[in-house]
Amino acid sequence: MGYTHYWERPRILPRPQFIAAVEDCRRLCAALDIPLGDAHGEGRPLFKSTEICFNGHVDSGKLTSVQRTEGLVWPQRDAHGVAVIGEADAVVGGWHAGPAVRARVLGPNGDGSYETFCVQRVHREQHPQAQPPQGWLFNFCKTNYRPYDLCVQGCLIVLSHHLGSGNFRVSSDGSSSDWNDPRDACQHVLGYGVDWGEEKLAPVPPQPKPAE
Repeated sequence: MGYTHYWERPRILPRPQFIAAVEDCRRLCAALDIPLGDAHGEGRPLFKSTEICFNGHVDSGKLTSVQRTEGLVWPQRDAHGVAVIGEADAVVGGWHAGPAVRARVLGPNGDGSYETFCVQRVHREQHPQAQPPQGWLFNFCKTNYRPYDLCVQGCLIVLSHHLGSGNFRVSSDGSSSDWNDPRDACQHVLGYGVDWGEEKLAPVPPQPKPAE
């Protein structure tokens, strides 16, 4: 349970398109200037020809002036942006598992990390003895609507753009309007993405929504 984005892909992604996507993801995340770390939220994010892997930075509170809150966060309708300290309180209500917010927020103690976002060009099983999967693979990243959520969404748009629906399909707990921020960012930085619309978002099972 929690605000999550999903994607499906075959075990092996085409190398030229993946490398192009990696470079665009690197450019986009640099422009967004949201503190990112490695898979554990420390160190540096990974953008290489074989893999994209990052998390929000665990010490984001020391690096930014973003608001923070606790619990399982859910965006209210028309939520957008990143909530900065000194602005109006981002928490505007709640749902049964935590706060509903008007913008992305950090966790307790300024923790910007949550689940790792990782896309490998060639999927590797965690256990060497496991058989390579057949058909399409299902992956997801629960971001808890922390600021790095914007980087995750942006990278999913980039991967979808370069790989096409024949190799990469995206779905999300968020509605199409929840993707306006990353669409605009991709268009501004990379020159594409503004038309990445609702038809690209495959449906997912209904998720709990914050109370009105």
